[in-house]
Amino acid sequence: MSIDLWRKYNENTTLRVELYGPSGDETVTGLSFVAGDVTYSIDGAAFQNGPTPTEIGATGIYEIALVGGTHLLGKHVLVRVSDQTSPALWLQETFQIDTYGNASAQHAFDLGSGTVANVTNVATVATVSGNVTANDVTLASGTHDATISNVTTVGSVTALTTADVLAQIRTAFQTDTIPELTGPLPAAPTVFEALSWMGMLSKAGGLSTESTIKIKNDAGTVIATAVVTDDGVTFTKGKFS
Repeated sequence: MSIDLWRKYNENTTLRVELYGPSGDETVTGLSFVAGDVTYSIDGAAFQNGPTPTEIGATGIYEIALVGGTHLLGKHVLVRVSDQTSPALWLQETFQIDTYGNASAQHAFDLGSGTVANVTNVATVATVSGNVTANDVTLASGTHDATISNVTTVGSVTALTTADVLAQIRTAFQTDTIPELTGPLPAAPTVFEALSWMGMLSKAGGLSTESTIKIKNDAGTVIATAVVTDDGVTFTKGKFS
C-alpha cells in the first residue's frame, strides 16, 4: 500500500503506520524490527536503512520518527516498511513524501506561513489571504480577472462601520472638486454633472439677449445656448444646446 504525504523540508516528523499480516485481515502487534525493515530514498537515490519503528501500545500501529536533517533533505522521499524475513510477517507499506517550505523542497512555499510570497504565472487570482507585500504577486501575460499593481503593503483589514463610511462621504464632499462642464447638461447626467451644471448656473457668467441665453464657463467661453422668445404675454425658453 502507498501513502502520499506532504512534510516540511528539514523538519522532524513522525509517520504512523498500521501494519497488517499477510492475509490483510488483521493488524500485527508486538513486532520486532531489524536493520533494513525500514528504508528510505531521497530524490531517487539508493535506499538506506531508516529509523526503527516503535509500537503504540499493543495496537498494531507503529511510529517512525524521521529526522529532518537526515531524512527530509530532498524534494521527494520514499519510506518503505518491509519485512526482510521469509515468509514476511506483515504487508509492505510505502510512504511517498513531497517536501515544502524551502527553496530546495518540492514546494518552496511554506504551508504554515501567513504570508503569500512570489506567486508567479497565475492566470486568475481569486482570493489572497494573509499579508501581501510589494512584488509578492506577479501575473503572467494573458487575460486576468484582476490587475494588481503598485502594491506597497497590505496589513490587517478591519470591517468598516457606518461612522467610517459617513466620514469618508463627508471628506469627499468637503475636499473633492467637480470640474466645469464643457457643454450643455446631457440627457442622463451623472450626479457630478448635475451638481456641476447647477454650480455653473449660479457662479459662471452668462449672456442674455431678446433671443438667446448663453452660459459661460469660468474662463468666459460659451458652453451652452438656449433660444428664448417673449411675445409680451408668454416667455419661453428652449433647451440648452
